[in-house]
Amino acid sequence: MGQTYILGFSACKTWLISAEEPLQKWLDFFAHLLGLSCSDGIPFGMETDTIHCRAGSRDDFHPYTFLTEACRDAEEERLYRFQTMQIRRYPQGIIADVDDSGGLAFQIVSMWYLLYPAYRDVLERGGIPVHAALVEKDGEAYLIAGSSGKGKSTCCQRIGDGWRCHCDDESLVVPDTDGYRVHPMPTWSNYIFGGSGEKTWQSMRSFPLRGIFYLDQAETDEVSLFPNDAFKAAFLNDAVLQFWHRYANFFHATLRKKLHSMIFRNACSIAAVVPAYRLAATIDGRFWKAMENALGSDDRTGKAI
Repeated sequence: MGQTYILGFSACKTWLISAEEPLQKWLDFFAHLLGLSCSDGIPFGMETDTIHCRAGSRDDFHPYTFLTEACRDAEEERLYRFQTMQIRRYPQGIIADVDDSGGLAFQIVSMWYLLYPAYRDVLERGGIPVHAALVEKDGEAYLIAGSSGKGKSTCCQRIGDGWRCHCDDESLVVPDTDGYRVHPMPTWSNYIFGGSGEKTWQSMRSFPLRGIFYLDQAETDEVSLFPNDAFKAAFLNDAVLQFWHRYANFFHATLRKKLHSMIFRNACSIAAVVPAYRLAATIDGRFWKAMENALGSDDRTGKAI
């Protein structure tokens, strides 16, 4: 038996993840990317669950049509069939059958499927994964959200002194006792499209979420406060759905609708308490100064600045 790793996001469930020998190197790489630590046992006082990974073949997986409706037990789904992985819930934990017959790209795809049980738990508790960069200043987190090509990675590369970028593509927002915290998650595309394998993330580290900036390319650097919570919720919901299709495309329509409703409800709750801004950024300006000016304002009434 190889190493067992701990995966946990703030106050959410803690996962103990293990693998049989043929998949141990794959799991070690997953743990390396996310900065996971090894476990010698169940952490004391934590709500825990287990995922054990086994080598499998897509030819042996259940067909895509055999997903949620036929596998429900007390209204809880028990089986998920993804492109390279099949996940099944048993009373003692989760078994993930992984098809590792492909190259690095397939291995990375399987890693994001492996996160689905943890992401689902986060959703159940009021959090959401977001297509957004995470930048930090003075120990507090801010998301820079935007669709692919808007410039999130460029902003992270250029952001000025006093700021630190922890990830540039995907972040995980989780509820906390006094608001929300955010965890940095990997930029999977770095590896799918031929990354060097040197970049890692500290995904178990989190910061209090203090604001969300929605990025637009512009001729001048400026920030304006979103006018109301409805706008904030709609934009945040869209920032989740921009990548949630990696899971939702494999779900039965009933489950897809259920989870989309959960995502929207959580986005509304977050939007009600976390300030949101439109960030107009130039390709070579000091956009972070506009962010700092907005954050230094005492105006939280919803009036544009």
